[in-house]
Amino acid sequence: MNKYDPKTEYKIDIQKPEIQQKIVESKQLYNNFVSEFKSIDFRDESSIEKVYEVAQKRGIFDKATEIRELIFGKDMTTYGVSYISDSCVSGCTYCPIRRDSIDVETGKPIKRKRLSIEEFIKDTQEIIKDGHSHICFLVGDGDLTTHHPEKMIPYLQALDQIGGIDEIILNVTPQTTETFKTWRSNVRNKSLQFRVFQETYNKEIYAQKHPFGPKADYKFRKESQSRAMDAEFDNYGLGVLLGLNPNLIQEIDDLVKHAQDMTTKYSTPPARVCLPTANTLNGVNNVEKQHHVSSKANELAYALTRLAMPEVSIVSSERDTPEMLKRLDNYATNRTVDVRPSVGGNLEQVLNKESLLKQTTVHPTDPESTKKEYESRGYRLVFKY
Repeated sequence: MNKYDPKTEYKIDIQKPEIQQKIVESKQLYNNFVSEFKSIDFRDESSIEKVYEVAQKRGIFDKATEIRELIFGKDMTTYGVSYISDSCVSGCTYCPIRRDSIDVETGKPIKRKRLSIEEFIKDTQEIIKDGHSHICFLVGDGDLTTHHPEKMIPYLQALDQIGGIDEIILNVTPQTTETFKTWRSNVRNKSLQFRVFQETYNKEIYAQKHPFGPKADYKFRKESQSRAMDAEFDNYGLGVLLGLNPNLIQEIDDLVKHAQDMTTKYSTPPARVCLPTANTLNGVNNVEKQHHVSSKANELAYALTRLAMPEVSIVSSERDTPEMLKRLDNYATNRTVDVRPSVGGNLEQVLNKESLLKQTTVHPTDPESTKKEYESRGYRLVFKY
């Protein structure tokens, strides 16, 4: 098995003294800015305007773009997404598939779905047809990961035998070290990454947003990447959900510290850092609307993360509009293309099934036209790397 190494995305030798100096300067610019503004509450629109203007004057955006292009060039790598099951027993207040979500039209609990192994293989193959060789698989806090994690094994075994996949990214409920070891033992032919978002590092807000279910355990979730690495996963990913915590800069700084702790412990930085925005869906009630993340706040979060972690690939996603993604391309180096956020969503396009429950709002983009659009701006969209 060829283990996927995120460092192969670098365009230069970052160990060169002059590059190391650039990295030090980038992190110092980040530290100076954050120490001054990390108490800002982004619910105040005037605060966003003020901080954004100061960031512009101090070169935050220009320097973040410069360090991104120095290390990663103008490549943008991609990954595909498959939703295996939307069964859930957690109570995340912001999530449309939480345990007690109700369909607005029927007044009844939303219908749940889990792909059969056959459907799962076909759904994955549709993603591969798009050109993706790195695929993220998502499962709700329910039947396959919380009550019966052993039921994930046939899915992992199937993936291990499908050609065209270079990396499996599991974005699923955190597991014990022993369960991670069992999963790992069933994936021997692919590089394996465990990715989970802490959502928010603020413990008080976390408790409010996650009142019950396995996700309510802040500590167990935060330590899950460590357990996966102890179980010999190849890589790990981190992330926050922008909009849960109005103190956005503090949230980014806590994410940076988590990455630093993991890098120190395992001598390897995260393969990916994700900064999706919280949004809501029509048609499902009991979903708490989150603080709106303005375009300026969103861009600032990405620029600061890039300065703080120059060597780490940062993910943007189709949760943001195509117009916003163009701005984020200055800082992000990895993105989704053609995401269908529902169980069997990739099959739905082929079989013309009735629309299934969507787990988030996205703006899916066509692979070929997206490649051409990136080329027109001087970027290279990379599906296999």
